[in-house]
Amino acid sequence: MAHRPLHVVVAGGGPAAAESALALCEHAGARVRMTLVAPRPHEAIARAGALGNGPEPFRARQDHHRSTIRQTATRTGALVRSGRVAAVEHDVHGAGDEGHSEGGRVRLADGRRIAYDALVVAVGARPRPAYARALTFFGSAGTVAIGRLTAEVADGWTHALAFVVPPGTTWPVPLYELAIQVAGELRGRDVPVRLITPEPAPLASFDPDGSAAVAELLEDAGVTFTGSTVVATRADGSADLPDDRVVALPVLDGPNLPGLPSTADGFVPTERDGAVVGQDGVFAIGDATASPIKQLDAAVAGAGAAARAIALRAGAYVPPIPHVPLVRAHLLAGRGRSLLLTARA
Repeated sequence: MAHRPLHVVVAGGGPAAAESALALCEHAGARVRMTLVAPRPHEAIARAGALGNGPEPFRARQDHHRSTIRQTATRTGALVRSGRVAAVEHDVHGAGDEGHSEGGRVRLADGRRIAYDALVVAVGARPRPAYARALTFFGSAGTVAIGRLTAEVADGWTHALAFVVPPGTTWPVPLYELAIQVAGELRGRDVPVRLITPEPAPLASFDPDGSAAVAELLEDAGVTFTGSTVVATRADGSADLPDDRVVALPVLDGPNLPGLPSTADGFVPTERDGAVVGQDGVFAIGDATASPIKQLDAAVAGAGAAARAIALRAGAYVPPIPHVPLVRAHLLAGRGRSLLLTARA
């Protein structure tokens, strides 16, 4: 007697959602049917990791994905629903607005409800500026900010630069790249450059040899490293560095979805296979999770682990694979120099 395919809803419009759908198709095949829910499924999938890639010209890498969620759905045979998940409803058996399930439902912002047997939450995180009047280095806005910074230095308006990693930011590699390359461009000018971070050593989450190599790059570029330091915020929201032009990474806020457990800053706590703590059949991956690493390799590994767990629930045979995600960073230091850094997530 044939079993009904497990209905899996994958919520999110980024590479973590796409990776999850592709891995589910590979591991479970016809044992699952999928619905992909994304705010803009026709748009190119965003760069992986909220802080994973910096804007040009300080990034010479290609995006891991340039397809769309609709194209991913075509490859996997999934349905597509355009919308944003507003809440997760549990212990709801029977029909939703779209389909039946033995699990729960997701409620979209427009009020529609989609029933699921298993749910993958890959909705990402929300960046916001860490300090008022700082140049925030992120995405297309980061490109504009660095253009402004270059003009300010050239016009003599900026006499000291501070590149700041704010507390809570978990992927500082792009800021290190920027500090090293900008300092290299400023050689011969009397503009001190420093990098201030809560990390005890340069990129301390990576292997010790890599951290030491980054320290050498900073020193060679003339960047003063100040570790184990959190830059305080003044009453007006600006960084307490009155003599410096501040360039900072954004801080991240989690999705804080009603119906799911959340940390104080809105991220979803998960087990090693991506299962949401205390929630049967619900998985979270990528930037939405409480994992301290927000980066492509970690997101891909999480998507694969969640897909294998769901495939097992659907009755598929999945060979055991140790879940030991290796996080890599390719730091571009200018003048043809680069470093490949590795760490375990």
